[in-house]
Order: sequence, then structure tokens, then C-alpha cells
Amino acid sequence: MNTYDCIEQDGIIEEITDNKIRVRMKSFSACENCQTSSICNLVDSQNNSLEVIDKSENYSIGDKVNIRITRSLGYKALFLGYILPFILVVLFLVLFSSFGIKEILSGLISLSVLVFYYLILYYFRESIRKTFIFTLEKSGAV
Repeated sequence: MNTYDCIEQDGIIEEITDNKIRVRMKSFSACENCQTSSICNLVDSQNNSLEVIDKSENYSIGDKVNIRITRSLGYKALFLGYILPFILVVLFLVLFSSFGIKEILSGLISLSVLVFYYLILYYFRESIRKTFIFTLEKSGAV
């Protein structure tokens, strides 16, 4: 896989069960090159974990790894998680406002659409999970 076609994140393996590997990643805000990033990273850093299916059995707990996903799947995740919900809220806000419903009620109804959207995503989580395929590669530094 070409590294330019992938999105990579460093992590450490924290749990291995059957073919599933749980990797802990430390994510920072997107402003790493900023002069004040040391301040922001103290405030905006968080540990995330990700479950990767790997049948190779070449890994052990504590290994440093690179997690990769293709860039197109990264864009798909961005679309499902942020862009589509935003479009839905704006669409319903304009739709309800055009029917003459008060702005506050239109806003609340539009935001409540997100509840149903994320419930649908939750219901289809297994099929969505099968779509997003992550690969692991041993790394030297995290």
C-alpha cells in the first residue's frame, strides 16, 4: 500500500483477544506545527483506542505499531461522522423554517434529527465496521 494513499497513526498494543487487537493511540489537535502546540497538546490531547482485526499473530502487548487506513475510507468516515450530519441539520432547519415554524422550534427539531441519524449509524455499526479496514505495521517509535 502506498503511504501517500494512507492515513497513519502511531499506537501501542494494549490488548489481544482472538483475532482482535486493541491499539491505544494518542491524538493531538491538528496544529502540531504551531509555535504554541506544546500548550495546546497539554490541553487537547486524549488517548483513543481502536480495535483492529489481524490474524497474523505477529504482535504482542506493548508493541509499537503504525495503524493505517486508506485515505478514501478516511474521507468516508469524515463524511459519515461530520459532513452528512451537518448537511442534515441545515437541510431540516431550512425546510422547517420555510414552512413558517418558529426559529427556536425549527432549530430544536433540526438538532433532534441528529439523534435519529446517530441511532441509525449505531444500528448499522457492524456493517459499517466491516467497511473500515485498518492494517497494522510494527513501528520503531511512538
